[in-house]
Amino acid sequence: MADEQQIRKAGFEWPKLGEIERRAVVVAGTIDLTATREALLERADFLRRQLDEMQSFRDQWGASWSDVSDDRDDYIREESELREAAAHVAKVIAGMSSS
Repeated sequence: MADEQQIRKAGFEWPKLGEIERRAVVVAGTIDLTATREALLERADFLRRQLDEMQSFRDQWGASWSDVSDDRDDYIREESELREAAAHVAKVIAGMSSS
C-alpha cells in the first residue's frame, strides 16, 4: 500500500495510464498496488476469454467479424492497455519493495 506521493518519490509516474486511474484500488486514501494489478489482469483475462470465444464462434460458423461482434477491436485495444498497465504496476511494486 502506498499513496501517490510515495510512488512518485520512488521515481515512478503515477497513475501514468488511464486504465490504472480507472481501476486503482484505493483503501483509506492509499493505493493497494497488488489489488490494483490483480484488478487489471482480471479484466484483461476476461477480455481475452471473450476474444477467444469470438474466434471460436467465427471458426465454427465461418462468420465474418462483423457478424460476430462490433466490439472486437475495442476488446483487443483494451486488453493491450490493461496488460501494459499491469506491467507498470508490477514495476512499481518491485521498485517500492526494493527501496
